[in-house]
Amino acid sequence: MEQSFSGTHEYNPECLAGVSRNSYVAVGFAPEEVESVIRDKVDTVSNSIMRGICPRCAGPLRSAGPGAPAGSRITRCRCIPICSACGEDETSQQVLGQRLTAPWNWPVSRGSMTRRANSVKGRCGPAFAVADSNGDLLVLDDRGVTPLVNPPNTGGWNEDGFDR
Repeated sequence: MEQSFSGTHEYNPECLAGVSRNSYVAVGFAPEEVESVIRDKVDTVSNSIMRGICPRCAGPLRSAGPGAPAGSRITRCRCIPICSACGEDETSQQVLGQRLTAPWNWPVSRGSMTRRANSVKGRCGPAFAVADSNGDLLVLDDRGVTPLVNPPNTGGWNEDGFDR
């Protein structure tokens, strides 16, 4: 099975099922409906990944060049491989303060991805990263100086070089 760039392990359908189960119940699906709906979604996502199709946008899973697909942020382990454009879109959703697109709303339209990317670009201007005397990174932009805080990583194979 496919490994994402930032995932802590190879794609595991049960990780998608777990996050989906909580999400479906939260939006009001009856418990007896949930398992059938989840199985259908997990099968669709798994089949897409096996065919080299991004489950989030239905485009190619891998872009030209080396490297592994991105790992969707909808699971804590980030084991669900998505294309790099979808990885950037999930980042845009977080930058804009939006909830990540739930798996039951996949595939995501390219138009909505482009609108989010343009919105993020419209908020950004030139900036520089510099180190202070302690070696901590700072961002200098037209709004001033801001500490650069690196979010905690998943501890995936990209960070550690091995699966946990």
